[in-house]
Amino acid sequence: MSADRNFDHIRFVARIRDSARLNPPPRLNNQTRQNRANHAAHAEKLSDAGRQYMQELALALPARPDSPVKPVGVPVLLKLDPNQSVAPLAEKFEFDVVTEQEDGVVVFCSSDGLTQFLEQVDAFATNERGSAVVASVHEFIVDGSQQERLKRILSERLLELWPSLSQCPALTVDLGVSCESPSDLPARPRERPTVSPTELEEELESWMKTRRELLMQWEELKEKREQEVRRFVRELRGEILQPGSDELSADFVRLPDSFTARVRLTGDGLRDLVLNFPYVFEVQEAEPIEIDLPVDPVPGIDDPPTIFSPLGNAPAVCVIDSGIQEKHPLLDGAIDEETSRCFLPGESPSDVADYYQPTGHGTAVAGAILYGPEVPSGGTILADYWIQNARVLNADCGMPENLHPAVATRRAVKHFHEGPRRTRIFNQSINTRNPCKLQHMSTWSAEIDLLSYENDILIVQSAGNIPLDDDSDNQCLRHCVQRGQTYPRFLLNPGSRIANPAQSLHALTVGSVARGMFELSEWRTFAQRPGDASAFSRTGFGLWESIKPDVVEFGGDAVVARDNPGEVRHGGLVPECCPMLVRSTFGGPGPLASRERSGTSFSTPLVTRIAAEIQSVIPDASAQLTRALIVQSARWPEESWFLDETRKCELMRRIGFGIPDVQRATRNTPHRATYITAEDCWIKAKDAHLYQVPIPQQVRASGSQHKVLIEITLAFVARPRRTCRTMRRYLSTWVDWEASKLGEPLASFRGQVFEGTRTVREGDPIPWMLGAATTHATIRGTSRKKGSVQKDWAVVESHALPESFYIAVKGHEGWDNDPEAAARYALVASFEVVDQQIEIYEAMAEAAVQHEIGVENSVDAQIIEMGPL
Repeated sequence: MSADRNFDHIRFVARIRDSARLNPPPRLNNQTRQNRANHAAHAEKLSDAGRQYMQELALALPARPDSPVKPVGVPVLLKLDPNQSVAPLAEKFEFDVVTEQEDGVVVFCSSDGLTQFLEQVDAFATNERGSAVVASVHEFIVDGSQQERLKRILSERLLELWPSLSQCPALTVDLGVSCESPSDLPARPRERPTVSPTELEEELESWMKTRRELLMQWEELKEKREQEVRRFVRELRGEILQPGSDELSADFVRLPDSFTARVRLTGDGLRDLVLNFPYVFEVQEAEPIEIDLPVDPVPGIDDPPTIFSPLGNAPAVCVIDSGIQEKHPLLDGAIDEETSRCFLPGESPSDVADYYQPTGHGTAVAGAILYGPEVPSGGTILADYWIQNARVLNADCGMPENLHPAVATRRAVKHFHEGPRRTRIFNQSINTRNPCKLQHMSTWSAEIDLLSYENDILIVQSAGNIPLDDDSDNQCLRHCVQRGQTYPRFLLNPGSRIANPAQSLHALTVGSVARGMFELSEWRTFAQRPGDASAFSRTGFGLWESIKPDVVEFGGDAVVARDNPGEVRHGGLVPECCPMLVRSTFGGPGPLASRERSGTSFSTPLVTRIAAEIQSVIPDASAQLTRALIVQSARWPEESWFLDETRKCELMRRIGFGIPDVQRATRNTPHRATYITAEDCWIKAKDAHLYQVPIPQQVRASGSQHKVLIEITLAFVARPRRTCRTMRRYLSTWVDWEASKLGEPLASFRGQVFEGTRTVREGDPIPWMLGAATTHATIRGTSRKKGSVQKDWAVVESHALPESFYIAVKGHEGWDNDPEAAARYALVASFEVVDQQIEIYEAMAEAAVQHEIGVENSVDAQIIEMGPL
């Protein structure tokens, strides 16, 4: 074999696209069935509850006798059949949907005082035609005081403050306001034997007209709700905080089903707004930004190398941070200065310097992207990537209240992605201080998810840091240690959960690991082995038990006093445990780079660096392929394989899929073959795409006793919505993958994947590490389906491999019932000989080429479209 073989990734053989065989619709719920059978009694119960509720509500409102605002509707809490679609029910009762909850409770708003609802209930009592939907209402929650509603929409802190809210002179909060579509979009007419082409064309024209009208009604509804919020805030003498005067600085952060307004109100004003405006589905206090851990100055590098600018077509990476010292000797030449921009309100757009004292923050992040964890001294260097500077943090590394983080991120993405370099990789080493909330996807993280869907971009996001020492935070490291909690157990505390916006499903979330155990004087690191989670690194799982962080990289560690375990400090006291980072010189004399800081802020750019390298090696790699390749390349430390299943699940919460490797992400070896979808594919709900990996005879020879590692990763993006508190209803379309069994022929697998072709499945199951369900694999308690990046792996005997291995990608209906709604995805699969005793790459690459030619010449193959459908 040629020594200079490139070992490029291999393109999948795309076989078939057809309608998917999905799980049958759930059976009628037992409670719903009973309600239908006992319709009179059930109707009486609902009617009594509804009328009692209206009586209690009349006594409770208005919130204050002198309140300047009046209710614009009645909040209604119903517990529904979990299998019931909410939209048709809301249309029947003339309710507006506000938010769907995980426990089956849906918060509605009634604008007619329950008139239509009670009429339908009375009709159900006599079993009138068209009233059967009432059986799906299992309970009417009588909540005249609105305490149950408040529990579901207020943050924990605001709920605690609620009884004494009138004593608060001013509060800054983020209001989430629902503006759900008033009705479902109709299904697109399809070809049918009984319909002529002319009739079908007329049906399509009618459908398009109806669709346009419904979308127009939706936009009008959004505008109406926004005007109502402005009126409420104005009449309550409050203020909607705005970041500036350009077109991206409007009053609200808008998402498909809702918008968020950051407002400043008195305590009484907030109470009046929440109680009288029933379309509010979330109220959260504005959270401060938290960055890396504190530092002490230590010696470092003072002899910088000479840097030459990257090639003109080199990948660009945007650093969304505190600014960058662009003329720093270790960065000058690699900065794309013409595009630099400050997005802080009241600051000049050209004021992009890193003023954070004493070391800078964005400057260190930029250096880590360029150099990795070690900064060279002397010599000459050709920079591999362009660094772009988006300043969104002030000199204190904070964000002003009138700049919502979601707005800052959107403005930065728009500026750089639409700029001359069409930037697709963004590093955001910024988090809020506290663990992410679990009620709803936050505005900031949902904005990241929406941006990832709307644009071909990848946002690499830090997981956040646990505070070291804070008397006001009983979850800080010092308090955990003083309570007797041991490392790494305290990393699984609720207070150690990833920080907003790291829960974003479509972001690549990065935690931190240590390089091993280090000691100096009276201090030692928490970590004992290379690859152990850093003591400050926030952990998962994320929202809806999604696997977060996705991956980890070296970001240093915290240290503890050997003789006083209650004393915890940052890793700079043991410099060898910290990465070498570029240091801003704006704070006064000091080295150009040093080992004095640690944090997920600095592990994140090491993963961003891998993303940039993928873009360099595969220039047309999409953002989803880049994300999939990074996760595919990630591995746990070798000793982790000997843990029991409980500890493996805990390890996954700490380090996700492990530490990525740039060589595995960009290249193969003679012993490893990686297959990719060359371009992003689009898949609709109820469709399936089937891929083939032909496995040559020499790889699966009967006498071969070699172990083969199979890894598969799917990354996809779809449109988010915030008002639903379940993962499947959060995304417009959701996607998963399924693989054939060992020895399973195509006919058997097709019967499992595609509609109308069911056959008895053949073959032996593959021992997947995660599996498709939380209880059906080696690691229990999670599954590969929990998130928008889905990886699994297994080790099998080479002689057990089939002649062809098949992978199916399936689309499922999420919140968007538009039949044209689609998700964008990339798929990656790898086969690696564990003991590296046989070479497989050349044979597998040749087999893929031959089978691709065979598929192209096949008259019955339905080749998958690689572009938008």
